[in-house]
Amino acid sequence: MAEPRFIAAVAVEDNKEALFVAAVYRLARLAAPDRPWTALAAGLYLAVAPAFVTRYSLSNDGNYVEVLALGTWALVLAAGWLQSKEAPSRPSAAVAGILLGLAFWSHILAAIHIATAFLDSASA
Repeated sequence: MAEPRFIAAVAVEDNKEALFVAAVYRLARLAAPDRPWTALAAGLYLAVAPAFVTRYSLSNDGNYVEVLALGTWALVLAAGWLQSKEAPSRPSAAVAGILLGLAFWSHILAAIHIATAFLDSASA
């Protein structure tokens, strides 16, 4: 099951949410490669916009969905590094750093993604 077809089939109201759904789907595929239904369930759950995503994306707190999308894509890169058992390439590490930097610039909530990516990379 390819990610682009899955995302195209799911109706989401905004590109930021689509990026977040795609990132969660990809991360779930990396976490459980032998159970594709897990990724599908995670993507579908987020595609129907649960209350926490909708509330924070429509409020003046700002940038909640952007932080989730940027941070989750950085975690996708970190999970890929763990599976490959090799040191990350410089371009890959730079992309993860930029994603996490932009997420942190948007909201301090990105500290959770930064800590997770750091702990994942340190355990490799």
